[in-house]
Amino acid sequence: MDSIFSNSHNESLHNSIISFLNTSSPLTNALLILLSVAILYLGADISGLTCTEVIKNIPSIPSYPIVGNAFQVIYNPSIRYFEWAKEYGDVFQIRLGIKRVIVANSYDSIKDLWIRNCNSNNSRPVLHTFHKVLSKSAIYTIGTTPFGESYKKKKKYVSTHLNKRSVDSFSKLIGDETTCAVFRVLLNSKNEQIYGRKGVDMDMLKFVQYFSLRISLKLTYDYTIDVDYSERNLADEIIYVENWITRMRSHTSNLQDFIPLLRWLSFDKNSKAEELRRRRDEYMDKFFEYAQSSKSKNCLVNEVLLDPERNISINELKSICLTMVSAGLDNTGLNLDYCLGHLSNAEKGYRIQSIAYQEILNSYGSAFNAWKNCTEEFSCEYIVALIRETLRHMTVLPLSLPRETTKDIHYHNAIIPKGTILFMNAYAGNHDPKYFPEPNNFMPERYLNSNLKLLDGYNNQNGRNCVNCNNNTGGTIIPSFSFGVGSRMCSGNHLAFKEMYVFLIRFLLMFQVNAPLDENLTMELDPIKLNEKPDSIAIEPKLYKVNLSIRDLEFMENIKKHEEKLLIKNSLVFKK
Repeated sequence: MDSIFSNSHNESLHNSIISFLNTSSPLTNALLILLSVAILYLGADISGLTCTEVIKNIPSIPSYPIVGNAFQVIYNPSIRYFEWAKEYGDVFQIRLGIKRVIVANSYDSIKDLWIRNCNSNNSRPVLHTFHKVLSKSAIYTIGTTPFGESYKKKKKYVSTHLNKRSVDSFSKLIGDETTCAVFRVLLNSKNEQIYGRKGVDMDMLKFVQYFSLRISLKLTYDYTIDVDYSERNLADEIIYVENWITRMRSHTSNLQDFIPLLRWLSFDKNSKAEELRRRRDEYMDKFFEYAQSSKSKNCLVNEVLLDPERNISINELKSICLTMVSAGLDNTGLNLDYCLGHLSNAEKGYRIQSIAYQEILNSYGSAFNAWKNCTEEFSCEYIVALIRETLRHMTVLPLSLPRETTKDIHYHNAIIPKGTILFMNAYAGNHDPKYFPEPNNFMPERYLNSNLKLLDGYNNQNGRNCVNCNNNTGGTIIPSFSFGVGSRMCSGNHLAFKEMYVFLIRFLLMFQVNAPLDENLTMELDPIKLNEKPDSIAIEPKLYKVNLSIRDLEFMENIKKHEEKLLIKNSLVFKK
């Protein structure tokens, strides 16, 4: 009887469902199907079928079904991780949708996982938004290329092209572009107050981005972009697109990267990514074709194309070009802008700026000698310390770029399996009080002794002070996390540092930097609070201005005469 009753009941239920579906609207049926799929997916998730297993012996942050911790780390993730580290320890794991991620939050843990295990921690995860939508043509920057033969070839080539000796050969170009940048600021002030005591308020970000962009395009394609007149719109287009692409590279705010179900719903983001790809391809193809047609031997493109023994494909060369154009806009411009903002702070910046200016004069003997010779030698150690502190304090990429392990890593009593994603909380590492006392204070002196000379520490390759390292107050040099660290450290660090050094020397010789007349445009000193886009991978500053006035009118006139041919060549002509 039970069996007969059961079959009869099932048949009745089946008929009821069929009747309901036949009489329901298509929308209702679609919603029911989606609900059923969601219930099945939730059941599979609870059973542990939709995400990689928890890694034993590494603390795990409590998470939600399906999404994990994804919605908790969309905004300012480096700060969220820093807070969790206080409770769970320096290294813990989180769940982002279907992926499990290890996060390192202190200098020591970063050194353990990124330096001691550099051969096992040397790839990049392939992410849906950036790699499969935005970079559909499979031409990635070197920094976002997964580990393999192609990556090794590109990395080796660009590392050779941008090593210290090669960068020293770019001294004239960097010097000329710095001069143009300084006088571009002067011409664009359009305000006679810059010659007086009050000065004029200016937003410096676009100027330092033009500076970095012009150098990159010249080195890569031997292309001189006219940012002052005919090609300003093109320069602004490049800055806009590359800035947006940087946002698209965020490894926490693109939820569809880790929750596949959302890929069907991320129409706006996918559409934006495809638009950016088209716009980027347009100007990158323009520059590449220009280099090919010019046959100039003074650029990276033709250095490769004209080499009969080259083993780099066209797509790999375009990847290198992409890296050269985008990397400087990510780092150099934002750091220079932030440094000038700090110098405009009346409470602390004026003192730092006063010391910096005097040390420039002491190091080179005179303002004119400093202007001429700063491209050849890093004589002013205070400026070196100022740049190191800017890189540390700002940390433009607070989470650096994600890594993926290519081998198992034995970390303490845990085994981190091959294929695991790792996040380096570079901001936390650069603000670790164990190595940087008073980490939230901007203090160039932390790298200097009482005579304002750099603390002991040498680069093993050339015997000179290591310009891309940090040190604690005890004088021990440790790697900087601002350019990354380990086997995938940014190859452009020498170029970026030299650009910043020459720019700051000449800018401070020409201008006095003060707080803006409009107090509402004063820079926020805390880089996290300064960030206008907390869901981006990079810190994008809210609008602020600095007040500029000519430091010495006689010096300015002398430099104008000294650089007259260069200024005329670049149409930076002053009306009499």
